[in-house]
Amino acid sequence: MDEAFFGRQRDAIREGIAAQMGLDGSTLLGERLTITARPEPPPWPYFLFGATFGVGTALAIRGDFLEWAQTNAPAKHFAAIRAEYMARLVREGERRGDALSPSTGGLGWALADAPRVPPLPAGVVIGLISKEELEELRPSGVFHNGIGGVDGADGRQFRNNFGMAARNERGEILAVAGVFDTSTMKEIGVDVVNEARGMGLARAVVEAAAREILDRGQTPFYACADTNIRSQRTALACGFVPVCSTTSVFMR
Repeated sequence: MDEAFFGRQRDAIREGIAAQMGLDGSTLLGERLTITARPEPPPWPYFLFGATFGVGTALAIRGDFLEWAQTNAPAKHFAAIRAEYMARLVREGERRGDALSPSTGGLGWALADAPRVPPLPAGVVIGLISKEELEELRPSGVFHNGIGGVDGADGRQFRNNFGMAARNERGEILAVAGVFDTSTMKEIGVDVVNEARGMGLARAVVEAAAREILDRGQTPFYACADTNIRSQRTALACGFVPVCSTTSVFMR
């Protein structure tokens, strides 16, 4: 691990995660819990968003629940993003007539080293794909994580920047790593068509995307559910390491 490189990446991601809550990155340090009213309008439609970097935790919540969240804060800062606290919030929402739904927990990843150039299977090439090309592909639903959902609820039609695509000799796309805006960071989402899995293409396009992001002077960010083992293996293979845990609650 390149400690200096990793430190810069981790710190930039901490600032970006905090910005989603309208906070400064220092609020995720100091072994403390910070609870604040979410920005209005929020950068994406969350009811509550929380994150911990292990050395500090922050929650942003809809303003009318701020007092409840502060009054019921757990003793240990990192316990604020655990399922038990989210369950208490859901029950409070029910009492007030708000139907709340907590999401699966997430992991945020930072690059520990400059990305490598892995070998490619014979006949496969990787190249840049534009935002406009991503939008042309999005309605197919084939590359949901890489390009965005068909219904547009994730805002990827606006957030997408570019992507890296792996193509076979016939020009068919086998894998896409889409790059999109998440606060101040450039997040990478990846998909591989079923018949091309096991060929190392997820790693290849993610590393290509990360290199391109760095070349543009920006911060690569990888995120996945804490239950998504396949995605976590891809992140590790590409030189990412987990730096934060996140949680979200939405209105049903």
